Amino acid sequence: MRKSGLLVLALSALLSGAWGQTFPQTQRGGMNVQPPTRTWPLEPPLGRLKWDRNGYLIHHHAGADPQPLIWVYTTEGQLVGHISPARALTDARGISLKDAAVTKKGTLLVAATARSKKNALASALLEFDLQGKLQRIIKTDPFVPKRIALDGDGNVWMFGYDWQRFDKDDNWAQVHKLSPDGRILVSTLPRSLFPKELDPLDPYGPGILASDIYFEIVEDRVYAWLPGVDSLVILAVDGRVLQLVNHPFTSLKRTGGALSVSSVVFLPKDRLIVQATNFGDSGPFGYGWFLSTDWGRTWSSVLHSLGRDPSAYFTYQLIGLTSQEAIFLRLTGPDVGVVELCPFGR
Repeated sequence: MRKSGLLVLALSALLSGAWGQTFPQTQRGGMNVQPPTRTWPLEPPLGRLKWDRNGYLIHHHAGADPQPLIWVYTTEGQLVGHISPARALTDARGISLKDAAVTKKGTLLVAATARSKKNALASALLEFDLQGKLQRIIKTDPFVPKRIALDGDGNVWMFGYDWQRFDKDDNWAQVHKLSPDGRILVSTLPRSLFPKELDPLDPYGPGILASDIYFEIVEDRVYAWLPGVDSLVILAVDGRVLQLVNHPFTSLKRTGGALSVSSVVFLPKDRLIVQATNFGDSGPFGYGWFLSTDWGRTWSSVLHSLGRDPSAYFTYQLIGLTSQEAIFLRLTGPDVGVVELCPFGR
């Protein structure tokens, strides 16, 4: 999670007085998050958390034994799924979990790669019931899905790369839309849209110190944040590229600093919330949650009641939003955390 190092930097900035500097071009009052009304612990060790639009929190950890492990929770904190793909794929080796999503029928779709006993690489979507029984396998070779999302019709959208052509040319699609039975319906977002010297798969990019790839569907739009090329992507559900927003967080950067983007949450009507930190040579000198309704041209600060100590920003990570609550991970120790659901207020 790399939170402990960030916390040390934050405390250093507090002692030096650097924390008084604020983000540029932001306004206050865009949203107000109240103290948590519900909280529950996560199974250790901490891994990647994803708020699924079908109402589940997915927690997966590729390094657990037997790896990888996946936990599925309801918003009430009830553990309804505990799945180990390694137990179902007994002939596979080196399973690498990329992403997961809950389908409308209540199964778990897992994007993964694995190697056979003969060391052949394979990539696929694995569908499990919540008791861990493997229902089906949708092979995606030579495409490796790094992120997946499901639309309202049950189609599966995948963002990733073609490992056969990755180093050969840039005339391959980075996004595929599959029907519920696994047929390719749309291939879009060609690699050639982005500069050859940058990699859309990287978790960092020009002026972006650290982040992650975010890929979501909200209503009739497919959204992606690609830090490796410092771009937001908006697709229509028919695959058309509606907009590429380059350098969307420039107005959050301070001169001479680099930005760390630790959360991106897409909202209806082309809105988004980011959790961001400005870093300079002496550490962080600005941190917060920010809302934009115009793809980064302007930002408003998200007000909150999570504590006045600035170190609270480094113990909380925004995971997602429901219609009434913000979902946070709060770190309580090394590799230990709890989920907190915080209602919106005025």
